[in-house]
Amino acid sequence: MNQPPKRSFYIGRWQPLHAGHIGIIRQALDAGRDVVVGIMDTPQSERNPYSVGERVAMFREAFPGELGDGRLDVLPMPWIDEVCYGRNCGWRTRRVRQDPELEEITATDIRAALEGCDV
Repeated sequence: MNQPPKRSFYIGRWQPLHAGHIGIIRQALDAGRDVVVGIMDTPQSERNPYSVGERVAMFREAFPGELGDGRLDVLPMPWIDEVCYGRNCGWRTRRVRQDPELEEITATDIRAALEGCDV
C-alpha cells in the first residue's frame, strides 16, 4: 500500500510573507516534507494591508519551483481563531524553531517600516 506524502500545514496571515516565514517553510521542504499553507482571508486594515491575492503572489515569488512541482500548496481559507483536534486524529502539532535572528522578525515591524508608522 502506498503511503501518502508527509505534509506540514502552516496557517497564518502572512502580512507580509517575510524571511522568518520562508525559513520555517524551507525547513519542512528541506526535510523532504510537502507543505500546505493556509492564508487566512482577513479583512484589509492597517494591521492586514495585503489582500489574499497579494499574499499568494508573495508565495509565488518566494517558492516558484516548489509551487510548480506540487511540493507547496497555498490555500486561501476563512479567518479562524482556534485550531481544534480530537484524540487519535493521526496528526501532531510541532513548534518550529529557527535561528534567533529569524525568530525576532515580525510582520508588524515590517509593516511599520514600510508604512513609516509606529508599531
